[in-house]
Amino acid sequence: MLSRIFPPVKGAKAEYSCNTAHMEGKLAPFFKRPVNGSINNQTYNNLRFLNTANFSAGKEATMGYLLQDGSFTFDEASKEKISVTIQTNDLRMTQYHRNNGITRYKVRVSSSDMKTVVQSNDGQLILLDLVSKAYISSLHQDVYMISGSQIMPETIDDLTFINKVISTSGASLFSIALSLLLPIFMHTIVHEKEERLREIMKMNGLKMKNYWLVNYLWSLGLYIISVSIFIVFGRFVLVTDFFVNTDIWVLILSMIGWGFSQVSLSFFFQNFLQKAKTALSKTIVFENLT
Repeated sequence: MLSRIFPPVKGAKAEYSCNTAHMEGKLAPFFKRPVNGSINNQTYNNLRFLNTANFSAGKEATMGYLLQDGSFTFDEASKEKISVTIQTNDLRMTQYHRNNGITRYKVRVSSSDMKTVVQSNDGQLILLDLVSKAYISSLHQDVYMISGSQIMPETIDDLTFINKVISTSGASLFSIALSLLLPIFMHTIVHEKEERLREIMKMNGLKMKNYWLVNYLWSLGLYIISVSIFIVFGRFVLVTDFFVNTDIWVLILSMIGWGFSQVSLSFFFQNFLQKAKTALSKTIVFENLT
């Protein structure tokens, strides 16, 4: 069957030269029937044997030639129809590929440096192309098929790309930006404690529940103003996906919940700090660590 689909041509020049050990200079592609059993069984046995061999990164495997670039299983081949299953070596390790330009080839990156590239998809196209060319040539001697592959053109929108970057990084950056108010909340409370302003207000009849309520509302008010600016600019000025595609009520509830937690944390941590400067620096360090 193979001799009919791929008839030998005397004096033919190979498209690829196989430079793998034990096959130096052999014309590629070449075909060989499986020795024992099916192609899949032989490939599996060779691969299992190679997995037990030792080789170093960047060096060729001693028995790497055992794995073929691909395989063809012909179910039917006639003038009316051809049915063939094509399999390609898609292993990622370069040592498991023959160095013949089908699934593995070298690219010159400088005048003295070559880079080895494994392209299983290109190898699959090459094998499919070989079958198609041979089949058409066997039926029509005067027809020669020229084939190739081309990447589909891509259009890149700068604004779309920027929005994707902002949306990807925004999940962490927005929360960090809104957390910068926590040191300010801490500084105000600790400063009043350090300067004894709280004690003076208590001596003048200020009830502590009113003191904490006013501080809480003041801090929360500053946070709401900052969040409002964030939402307005993100939703109507910059028009980023994070603010536009997120439901407005989910966004507002999340932001308000984040504000409640920051104000509550400032009230909690002020119990352990006595100086305003220390409170400011330690809070900033705490935010960077968390």
